[in-house]
Amino acid sequence: MNRDPIPVWAESPLPPIVCVVGYKDTGKTGIAVRLVRELRRRGYRVGAVKHAHGFQIDHPRTDSWRLTHEGGADPVLLTGPEGFALLGEWDEGGEPHLEDLVRRHFADRDVIVAEGFKRDSFPKIEVHRRGHHTTVVYKSSGPLRDTFIALVTDADDLDVPLPTFASHAPDTIARLAEMVAERVIEPAGCAERCVMRMEGEDDHPSNE
Repeated sequence: MNRDPIPVWAESPLPPIVCVVGYKDTGKTGIAVRLVRELRRRGYRVGAVKHAHGFQIDHPRTDSWRLTHEGGADPVLLTGPEGFALLGEWDEGGEPHLEDLVRRHFADRDVIVAEGFKRDSFPKIEVHRRGHHTTVVYKSSGPLRDTFIALVTDADDLDVPLPTFASHAPDTIARLAEMVAERVIEPAGCAERCVMRMEGEDDHPSNE
């Protein structure tokens, strides 16, 4: 099937992005979920991206599958009272860069929390779990060393030159959110807009 290439929306604004990285089964999703929740509590509009391998949500012979594979539509938007989903397939160029995905789908967000993408050059929080891996993704001599802003771990004997937070400490997520606000969101210039929006929302209570 011939597919039009996915456009790169270079003119769209790029919200600040922070990546939660680490080896498999270290608890990245749990940290990402709690970080999203805390950032939203602080008034930020938060989008999330998760990099996964081999997943399939559009199963053969469903209506959406037929629209794509029999009809040739790409993308297909599923919508209903509960929400929506946009389904599509990459062109021959393969999976776009995280930056292109965010420009296309998240231009109206204040910050993006991405799980994975450890080879990208965006700020990173690494999650490490003792007993699963003896090493960390961070490498002091690696080309991306300056993109790591924090380490979350349950180990107390790691010699890593990063701000380190205990996995289960009650204030870890709040401190991470503060760091993300100061080092990722505010330098991008959206913190003032978020405060102004929150003040405006106080005058117009939501229906939630």
